Formats: sequence, structure tokens, C-alpha cells
Amino acid sequence: MLNAAASYRIFENGPLTLWSDAGIELSDTSMNSLRESASNPDYALDVGRAGHASLQTRLGARLELNSDNLQITTSANWLHELADNPVGHREISLGDADWAVTGVHARRDGFRLGIQGGLRLSGKALLFGGYQYTDHGSGYSYGRVNAGVKMAF
Repeated sequence: MLNAAASYRIFENGPLTLWSDAGIELSDTSMNSLRESASNPDYALDVGRAGHASLQTRLGARLELNSDNLQITTSANWLHELADNPVGHREISLGDADWAVTGVHARRDGFRLGIQGGLRLSGKALLFGGYQYTDHGSGYSYGRVNAGVKMAF
């Protein structure tokens, strides 16, 4: 995934800051093929490789609360797909039977909501975690969880 973004501070009052955000994301997703083993080859499922690329813009807002040791960020973004809005497609075979499985067709416009928190452990260490939910309609949605430790050297 490749991501470029810009932010503009709209409002700041003590520990609260409101930002406008804009960005663009390029991603490439792939799923390898798989072939089962069976004593009878007619019972071995064969699933073909699949993948798609996405080029997506986002426009939204972010609200941050920063205190001495605690950071909380919430965000809401409108997403717009610029690429050919791919539909997942895989070729499958089992013995002499062949068929294709096609996924949902995602809408070009969607949204992403997120929350992120951070706890400063020391002057050089921050423990963080967050969740993002993305929805493009038609049953095409996903969540993303992140967590980690940021260290300054």
C-alpha cells in the first residue's frame, strides 16, 4: 500500500484539535491459488489465483485530544475509487466440474470511520492501538486493527 496525505488545522482549543484531511491510496491485493491433495484426484479442489488493484481518494476530518500522557483521535472520511472498481473473481475446479466465483461489486463511493488511542509510557515510548471500519456498500466492508509501540532514539 502506498499512501500520500495532507492535513489542515481548522480549530484548536487547549487539548482539542480539529483537522481536515485529504489523501490518496494505492493498494494491490492478491490471493494465491491452492490445490488440495486427495487419494482420488476427482476430489481435490483447485482454486485459482485472484487479485485486484485500487486507487482511492479520501476526504474527511479528524478530531484529536492530546493530554500529557494520553492521545485519542477519531476520524471520518469519504472515499472515492478511481480505478476500475474490480469485482473479485476466481476460477475453481473439482474433478471434471469447472465454475467461477464472483464477489460483490463495490460502489465507487464509501466511507471510513476510525479511532486511535495512545498512552505515553515515557518521554521516548508511546503505546498505541486503533480500529478503522471501511464500507463501500453492497456487502463490501472490512475492519482494520493496529497496535504497537513507537520508540524515539
